[in-house]
Amino acid sequence: EEAGISRLAGCLMFLLQNRCIDFIVVGAQNALQLEELIMSYAQAQEALEKGINMDWPLYAVKNPELVSPVSWLKFQNDTIAKRST
Repeated sequence: EEAGISRLAGCLMFLLQNRCIDFIVVGAQNALQLEELIMSYAQAQEALEKGINMDWPLYAVKNPELVSPVSWLKFQNDTIAKRST
């Protein structure tokens, strides 16, 4: 949003800038979501062509419980337990 693009476009922009990624696979549950993906992809491409750069380390997640899939089930169970009390 700070660069004038949507969050989804920012995510796609990150993937497009990563030289280790050759293809991006996305999914949509309906035509509206697919249209949003297509528009966001175009927005990300346009931002890159304009030379917009993001400070990606600023957005890095440092909490290991959020980064490690092994912790996700525990995190989900803890969240559900907190809601029920």
